[in-house]
Amino acid sequence: MAGRSKTTIHRAIKSGKLSASKCEDGGWSIDPAELSRAYPGTGNGAVPMERSVTAARHDVELEQLRGERDRYRALAEERDETIRDLRARLDTEVEERRRLTLLLSPPAPQVSGVTSRVAGQARPGCGDRAGAAGAADLDLTHGGGGGFSEGDLIFW
Repeated sequence: MAGRSKTTIHRAIKSGKLSASKCEDGGWSIDPAELSRAYPGTGNGAVPMERSVTAARHDVELEQLRGERDRYRALAEERDETIRDLRARLDTEVEERRRLTLLLSPPAPQVSGVTSRVAGQARPGCGDRAGAAGAADLDLTHGGGGGFSEGDLIFW
């Protein structure tokens, strides 16, 4: 009737440019004389209604925001996939490093004979040889059979 959108009329009521009374159902009751005073030239209501510029602008902004949201969602999915891939690679590398460390590590020393010799204790059957030198450092009789075995060489 006034050739204005509902939003424009509502703003005019809120700003006081147009006086209206609120109905029981929540709508507004506007006197036609008041409407023609606030918006002259509206005549018989044959004037086409103007669309609010802000509504059109909001539609464009809304579409831009939706596009931006979709781009961010795609980036988030890509980031999450990259994180999953990197975690899987890291787990694989850790396992590979453990396996290689076990392969490249020297065997653990045998504690039984080595510890007693390092501590300077004599082997059973060899007597106290602390201070001996030269050929006496080799125990050629231990182990029997005339051959050498691991532990036959004693260093003092």
